Amino acid sequence: RCLQGRRPTPGVGERPQVRLRESMRIALVVNCPVSHISMGGGDKTLIELAKVWQKLGAKITVFGPPESLSVCKIGGLSADFVETSKHEASRLGTKKAYLLRIISAIFSRQKYGDFDVVYSASEALPDIVLSLKVKVQNPKSAWVVGFFLRARNPILGEVPFSFSGLLQLIQQQLSLVLMSLFKVMGVFVAGKPDEAYILNRGFKNVLKIGGGVDLDFVGSIPEQEKIFDVCF
Repeated sequence: RCLQGRRPTPGVGERPQVRLRESMRIALVVNCPVSHISMGGGDKTLIELAKVWQKLGAKITVFGPPESLSVCKIGGLSADFVETSKHEASRLGTKKAYLLRIISAIFSRQKYGDFDVVYSASEALPDIVLSLKVKVQNPKSAWVVGFFLRARNPILGEVPFSFSGLLQLIQQQLSLVLMSLFKVMGVFVAGKPDEAYILNRGFKNVLKIGGGVDLDFVGSIPEQEKIFDVCF
């Protein structure tokens, strides 16, 4: 549903050519940033994907609080921005801001526009609830969710027990239920353990996105500028 044209089998050293349908409209729901000066791994993944989609001809619109716009600027993503909440985690604290963002999304009467794809930056409830609101207004759109870290179960002893850990587990399980009920079309994961977990939950179209290092860029740095061979 999201791609048009053929994907020819690449030759040695070649990359498969993928072309997005002309002027595809993609809504990026980024409702969980907590800072104006930093970003998480899921945000970085989302921004790099969005920049590639733009090069392929997609029109990108970002939805979220003011911190989302800051994150996009840090990552070098230039896109239309729609503010959906003024609740800043850097001012209110993460838990309070997340709760207020969820409430704002539930009761909002905002018109979000027309989109072909709704991409949720994460499976956290602020992202999922806002994504659902955009998806409901675009019933024919494809819904994709980034799931980059399975919450460990403190009750089963997977991690030391804490209220925050239990809260994270509960909200993630609720998000997975909503993803199942509303028929998420695809899930992006970061590694094999999360891939296996999502597949075992019955989801289809699970895409594993691997991280990497641009060795060509590292190798191009003049020796006199190098302090270390590798910084991880």
